[in-house]
Amino acid sequence: MKLLFSARIKLMLLTSILFLSCTTPPTTNPTNTLKIGIIASLTGPADEEGRSWVDGAQLAVDELKEQEIHVSLIIDDDETKPAKVASAFAKMATVDKVSAIIGGTWDFLAEAAYPLAKQYQIPFLTPTNPIEIISKPAQSNPYVFVAGLSLAAEREAIKLFLAKEQIRSITILESTIPWGTFHAEMLQSLAVELGIPIKARIPFSFDSYPDVLKSLALQISRDLPDLVFAPISYIGIDVLLGEFSRLRISPKLLTTQHLEDAFKLSDESTLYKNAYAVYPKLLDSTFSDRFFKRFNRPATVYSPHGYDSLMFLVKALRSNINLAESSSQFSYEGSTGTLALSATSRALGIGSARIMTTRNGIFEEWS
Repeated sequence: MKLLFSARIKLMLLTSILFLSCTTPPTTNPTNTLKIGIIASLTGPADEEGRSWVDGAQLAVDELKEQEIHVSLIIDDDETKPAKVASAFAKMATVDKVSAIIGGTWDFLAEAAYPLAKQYQIPFLTPTNPIEIISKPAQSNPYVFVAGLSLAAEREAIKLFLAKEQIRSITILESTIPWGTFHAEMLQSLAVELGIPIKARIPFSFDSYPDVLKSLALQISRDLPDLVFAPISYIGIDVLLGEFSRLRISPKLLTTQHLEDAFKLSDESTLYKNAYAVYPKLLDSTFSDRFFKRFNRPATVYSPHGYDSLMFLVKALRSNINLAESSSQFSYEGSTGTLALSATSRALGIGSARIMTTRNGIFEEWS
């Protein structure tokens, strides 16, 4: 009888141990790990920008891990193709079961994701696009969020530049995608405000780019504007400046956030003595040092935006914030400024801008 009772006690203890081992998560595999989807342009024309913000997001993951906050990134390459964005989003929503997605390196890539965010009810944050260029349906989509530098911030920096450089005439090159069109309209309205003549506003198809820039450079050589405004990629910048040199003209070139890459990759840095670009202003003085320590190379233009986007999402989700609810309130002090939910806009912030230049043979802030 005693032997039978002892056997029963041992069986109960063994069952309890097995139950506890099944229900208690091991410390090496935390159950509170957040899955965040990353749909980035790691190849194709937008690869430089895509890699830039993904590096920033990875730095955020590493720093969160030091705080014992565990994040798993599910990364897919969209190859700078909208169809790839759509297929990656569907996979992440249905197979990977992510809590939120960051992506849309260029405007037309982000547009492919906006309706899917609403369909799958998954927060989607684009780290690189300004609020002004997203479509009307996206403006009313509660699952869409924008963290890119706003055109309003760019406009203020460019206005100061045009006045101080005493620009007398402008030619605008307009790539017929939202990024190009909205930047062209911004610059034209600013020129009208300042009384600066527009020599020409020349639209061109993104599909024919950058070869078409060679013919556009010929037209510029006939008009001889004081400034050419061209919100184009780093490849286009190098092609255009090469044509200016070949045609022996030297207008100032003002572009957007691709000058640094073009300058670093060019074999002829002397072409860049009249080049300027509008860039986000980094407000956290420690970010660059932390980035360099992690990757052993300098941060590039969108690295802080990728960092802030990941941090915002993780901290909001861990605080059980319903991002799609218009009454929800949450803010995060990021390296590019404050990111905060707003019931009236998809923009988390507007950012601050500055003008950068390569006129002295180095990439530096214009003054």
